[in-house]
Amino acid sequence: MFARVSVYQAEPDRIDDVARSFQDRRSVQELQGFVDAFVLVDRNSGKAMTLTLWESEQAANESAEKAKELRNSAVEEFGGSVESVETYEVALHLNE
Repeated sequence: MFARVSVYQAEPDRIDDVARSFQDRRSVQELQGFVDAFVLVDRNSGKAMTLTLWESEQAANESAEKAKELRNSAVEEFGGSVESVETYEVALHLNE
């Protein structure tokens, strides 16, 4: 399994808009190899992260362009910025 972690910065008073903007972009769930997704927020700093899980490295790579479009669209909606995007192999999943 592979994970894509994206870090965002928004104004702290817009943090609910961050979560809402990603909820509105559920089409990521329709991408081949999608497993799960999380939106993490820090209400004090306005920092947010998305974590998406993919069945394989290939699925993560093949979804990258669509994911970029969804990120950019979300950022435009909440008026923030994308700070970083990285992909990792999941070495351990304790829920399994």
